[in-house]
Amino acid sequence: MKATVVTNLFTKTGHLKPPVTVEHGGYTWTISLEYSEVRNIPAIDFMLQCDGIQDGKYVAMRIEFLNFTKSTHQTFYFVFEPHRNRFCYRRICTGVRHVNYQKGKTVASFPINRFMCPTSEDTVYEAPSPQSWIFYNLVTWNVLNDGRVETTPCKILYDKFQYGLVLDKAFDTDTLDQETPSYWPHSYDEMIEFVEPNWPDMSHTAIEYLWGESTEYNKQTCFDMLGACYHKWRFDDKKLYELNEFAYNLKFFQFMDGIGIGGGFEKICSASTSADIIKIPRPPKQCCESLCILYHAEWNVRRIPKSGDLPSIFKIFMDHNMQWNMSFFHSTFRNQTFLSIGGVLVGDIKRSCVCSLEVSLDSKQGKITRKFRRRLNKTQNTICFPMFCKKEDVNSEGNIFHVNFEFQEVDGWNDEDYLNDVKMPEPNDVVLKLQDKRIAVNKTFLAHHAQFFSGLLFNENFHQHDKAEVEIHSIGFKEMLDLLDALYHGTKLFDVSKYYHILQKSDEWICEKVRCMMEKAINNTNCQSVNKQKLREKFKMNLVEKFSEENKIEKRGMSGDASDEPSPDAKKERVEEKNDKEKFV
Repeated sequence: MKATVVTNLFTKTGHLKPPVTVEHGGYTWTISLEYSEVRNIPAIDFMLQCDGIQDGKYVAMRIEFLNFTKSTHQTFYFVFEPHRNRFCYRRICTGVRHVNYQKGKTVASFPINRFMCPTSEDTVYEAPSPQSWIFYNLVTWNVLNDGRVETTPCKILYDKFQYGLVLDKAFDTDTLDQETPSYWPHSYDEMIEFVEPNWPDMSHTAIEYLWGESTEYNKQTCFDMLGACYHKWRFDDKKLYELNEFAYNLKFFQFMDGIGIGGGFEKICSASTSADIIKIPRPPKQCCESLCILYHAEWNVRRIPKSGDLPSIFKIFMDHNMQWNMSFFHSTFRNQTFLSIGGVLVGDIKRSCVCSLEVSLDSKQGKITRKFRRRLNKTQNTICFPMFCKKEDVNSEGNIFHVNFEFQEVDGWNDEDYLNDVKMPEPNDVVLKLQDKRIAVNKTFLAHHAQFFSGLLFNENFHQHDKAEVEIHSIGFKEMLDLLDALYHGTKLFDVSKYYHILQKSDEWICEKVRCMMEKAINNTNCQSVNKQKLREKFKMNLVEKFSEENKIEKRGMSGDASDEPSPDAKKERVEEKNDKEKFV
């Protein structure tokens, strides 16, 4: 018995078609599309997910794609089971990206090169030459720091790019014998093209394991490793640890980078944008647990990144499409190199949560343990140990990081008074006393980022340089915590009223890192209560005004097409500017 689904790539408004659900063979099948970009190629990916498979069951399916626009079809054979219940066809459609086009934005036009191209004898899934399409769709194209793509239809020309899907259930079984086809479909060239950027040796190493004289365990593990990258298979922490070890032995060092949502710590913190700042009054709520999950993962990190290497990233997958990304990288503070560990909560974050991260390492100097607990949300989503240990304390091989991660999602949060004693991520060697409250910090870390602390804590002319407790009167306790959050954890989003105080103190203490982060955050805010002009004049900031789309185009065109004609919105702009100035007099 077969089930046939006929649908389009796009809706009439130019968006991708929403997921389609169909019941077949006693299971629920979900068909979904999403935008992606690999090797700088804009694309649309297809995914078929089967839900309702019980443990120990296998569902073999024959999947046939029908491209009605080009009158072609392709057939795949796939075996589904609970943890391997997704079938992805990457780049079902590719497009071309244009920069500084259509209102000064980057746009992509679909489809161009491939739209389920016909199979060939050599199993090549790329079109032999770029195809010329009379009709195409334009969307704005913005690749986020975590690898996901944001799009908005900007010109709707044609939406009837139709395709069909025929599901033909072959059999249900409790066991798989050697004659049963593997989980991996036969479009192997397509998978090499997708995974190879993160695994340069894939073309010959994977072939040797998949079709060479290898054990059945190695073949299946290789299938799972590639399936996690290509088909988005989701495994538990124990299985991921096993796959990561296997990937390391095959020199697939960036295996964890290629699965799930991206978003390394350094990349998130160096981003030029942050979420819009919206001041919403929130009545106090009692902290109410809605979800409490305790994760314990043990990772064998044998490859500490060397100078110039990409960070080593490890991931924990959670419910509700969320994950925790751990980054291991090197940082230098006052001519000393440290191993830094940062965590980023990414995904569909809808409510606040409380995260506790504990990392232990058996180093040359003994066991090192660091622990920190922090409230996280959609914009404040990082925890960092910038000075976990010195580089020379780490063994070159055989490092075992014991990671305990506790995640608790809450409905509300009490804005209670801060504790009298607060500890920033260890190691700490000095205590700052502010308003009869104390904050434990690392003086090397503070002195590296702020010249004020460099002189105060290391200059012998100041009596505080050799004291274990230093009293500071020029800043409040809460303001100091906000400043330290930006330094340690890369926090860019604060309540609107706090920006002035943070900028003032970072300017006074010559703290360039915090100043740059605040500039990026304020640049991206839409909140009218932040007066950018006032901040620019006060702190000499290089802020970029958010003009309307018409003004952007007009200003970009002024260099090439000068005109003596006044802008139609010039009078309106002058009136608005006058009103804005009157507000802050």
